[in-house]
Amino acid sequence: MNALRLYQNAYKRSPLIIHAVETGIIMTSADVLSQIMVERRSLTSVDLERSIRFGGIGICYVAPMRVAWYKILERKIPGCNVKSILQKVALDQLCFAPPFVLVLVSAVSFTSGMNIDQVIQKLKNTYSDIMLNNLKVWPCVQLCNFYLVPVHMRMTTVQVVSLMWNIYLSWKTNLNKE
Repeated sequence: MNALRLYQNAYKRSPLIIHAVETGIIMTSADVLSQIMVERRSLTSVDLERSIRFGGIGICYVAPMRVAWYKILERKIPGCNVKSILQKVALDQLCFAPPFVLVLVSAVSFTSGMNIDQVIQKLKNTYSDIMLNNLKVWPCVQLCNFYLVPVHMRMTTVQVVSLMWNIYLSWKTNLNKE
């Protein structure tokens, strides 16, 4: 059996576990890449603890929330016509993304040792920028995703784009910490 078939079978049996593992790997990798490529750290000075925390947030928060959200979207707005696709994108960007990003930034901040006042300040400093950049990336991705990608592969499609997005998120949420 080839690797793709193994993946598809595992995905059918345990989609949450597969997505949690994917998300953990992608977010950990994105944080390492952010430290090397954006923050210009050497490989030996990468903060692996920070990367593991970021990946852990992916496993415990990002993956379960996304899996649940995609199920809700498909159940509430079935189909693949123009109206349903636009409704899904609108709900995704207006109802899901704002609180999702708020909790994500808070989780990254708290797990890095910030107190509540510091987390509030971090949100004041970064949340609007992250949401503006979110609107530059994700509506287009989701239009394509909801139109072109079968329901069972949409999370995987999001995972591909998420590598680059998570490099940005890691950088933005860790800016001015060190």
